[in-house]
Amino acid sequence: MCRVPDKIAQGVRGLADTFKLHYAALDFLVDGDGEWFLVDVNPNGQFGFVPDLQEPVTRALADLLEGRSR
Repeated sequence: MCRVPDKIAQGVRGLADTFKLHYAALDFLVDGDGEWFLVDVNPNGQFGFVPDLQEPVTRALADLLEGRSR
């Protein structure tokens, strides 16, 4: 895990709001100077390889699909 800079987190929220996205997986690259670059936005990105995210993300997506909000 890494800490996402506030500027990047705000940009991600803005992107999600603009496109009315409830979920997306974004891929970033970070260079040696710590500059972040957005590579792509996946509407169905994979998260299963991150053990701490499997259960909460799966549950949140299921709730969203069933019309329940948290």
